Amino acid sequence: MNKASKGSRVYLIVVVGLFSLGTGIIATVVPLFAGRVGGSHLDVGMLGLFYGIAYLASAIPSGLMSDRLGTKNIMLAGMAFTLASYLGYSASSTIPHLGAARVLEGIGWATWWCSLEALTTHMATEKGSGRLMGFISTVYGSGFVGGSILAGLISAGLGHGFAFRAALALSLLATVMFYALVRIPRQTHDEQAQASARQGTEAPRGLMALVPYIVAVLYSFAMHATMVLLPLYALGILGTEAMVGVLMATFWFGRVVAFTTAGMMSDRYGSVPVLMFALGIAVVASVLVGTLTHGMAMIASAFALGVGLGSVFPACIALISRCVPAHRRGAATGVFETMVGVGMIVGPATGGLVAQSLSPGVTYYVNALVMVPALFILARCLRERRGCPEI
Repeated sequence: MNKASKGSRVYLIVVVGLFSLGTGIIATVVPLFAGRVGGSHLDVGMLGLFYGIAYLASAIPSGLMSDRLGTKNIMLAGMAFTLASYLGYSASSTIPHLGAARVLEGIGWATWWCSLEALTTHMATEKGSGRLMGFISTVYGSGFVGGSILAGLISAGLGHGFAFRAALALSLLATVMFYALVRIPRQTHDEQAQASARQGTEAPRGLMALVPYIVAVLYSFAMHATMVLLPLYALGILGTEAMVGVLMATFWFGRVVAFTTAGMMSDRYGSVPVLMFALGIAVVASVLVGTLTHGMAMIASAFALGVGLGSVFPACIALISRCVPAHRRGAATGVFETMVGVGMIVGPATGGLVAQSLSPGVTYYVNALVMVPALFILARCLRERRGCPEI
């Protein structure tokens, strides 16, 4: 890798960190602001539904366009949609206003993130995709940790409107840096052909090839129900918005801890065992989040849940990078994120309905139950991975 490529990689990492810092603020403030303007748990869940529908509709097209029109152009388009959504949040005063902004954010994040995933698989070595995706995810998660803390502090001290504007400023800076400084590497036709030939003989078939997409739906259900509803649920237990910020930062810190570790372990031991371990932790931790209502116990459970859910993502991307030829990875990550979008739609809507009709804590029991089938599927795949232990 030449100096220009290394420099672009460093700039990209900074951009991901800044952009995620802004998104971390938004993820925590939107549920709190919705509650402030009279929204219920069901309303907050429906906001997640709006986001998920927009994300689902955008994921595959953005992946395909990334392959055809260039990763940088599509990533810039995604960042522009995201900035527009933050302007929408700043001007919002009702739940419908928030819903419209959530739609824009869903389009923007899907467009940006799918292209970033494809770019990461191109920049990685053949057997280092899990490590690189884990590192990028660590930076992304660290931004959410900082953003969650800032969200609680800014909301408590200066108000939700100022928090929305702070997120807009950080994300605008990231967009300018990305446009001016990041240069996207291109694979030559020979490199693409060689990679495709290698992967054509090694790619798993049948159930194994579907694993990342099946897992994406089930883990996304639990993750997005948690991200959308946990701030409002925690506010009733912890009492202050600043403490909610600490809780969400702890959840994201657990994800950060998991991102790099899971990526390296996936490269070393294979993605399937890592996924089984991760989902097992997530099931147990989700039950604990719904059961333990003491402040510190709830925060500790949120950390464990972050570790479990955070380990899933880099392992799935590593599996995709070994199953899909290089020139089709934009489309493959688009399909993966579409499956994430399905969970993103169903999870918050179901969780909001359960919280409203039964109890907010029951939502996390439902999340745990939804993830259990993935464990059985992975156990079967573990028996079928003979001869291909890196998977």
